[in-house]
Amino acid sequence: MLSSPLPGAVCGPSGAGQQRPTAPPNDPSAAGIRRLIDSVLQLHQFLRNKRQEWEEYRSEVTPFELRKNLQVL
Repeated sequence: MLSSPLPGAVCGPSGAGQQRPTAPPNDPSAAGIRRLIDSVLQLHQFLRNKRQEWEEYRSEVTPFELRKNLQVL
């Protein structure tokens, strides 16, 4: 499980089955590239989770909406 840069974000393995670029293990630029890739994957998963939360929130119908819009039907 990846550590999350944001509180409350759930991060897990992403891109299962995909190969990450490899470089010699002692190459300092490779460590930076790995950190960048991990950050991008974490951001992608965070945004995916937020979109799912928004869809769930958006699908709720409040009592106010029922009173206001039911008359139109």
